[in-house]
Amino acid sequence: MMEKVIRPMLMKLIEWKIGFENDFSVSIGKAGKFMGNYLTDDFYTKFLQTYSDAGRENNWIALFATTELFKQTADELSIKLKFKLNLIEQENTENYLRQMYLEQ
Repeated sequence: MMEKVIRPMLMKLIEWKIGFENDFSVSIGKAGKFMGNYLTDDFYTKFLQTYSDAGRENNWIALFATTELFKQTADELSIKLKFKLNLIEQENTENYLRQMYLEQ
């Protein structure tokens, strides 16, 4: 799920962030190869935390890092691009993930 569903959407969102910040005049390259050139060190470090090894707990940590980065970026872009986020869906998703984590 992480690599086939979640990460591609996170990458698309980051691509929009970089595009907006650069007047949509740059490319992050295939598979985000040049993405680090356009992000702050802090943001890129957070992005790297979305990757995990095979450990179960580490996968949860990476998933929560992903949801936090997605939320942060979506909030920022929604203001800049003037679109409305579905905050109820966002909150419900976060609650569901927390519940699944606690029930494991």
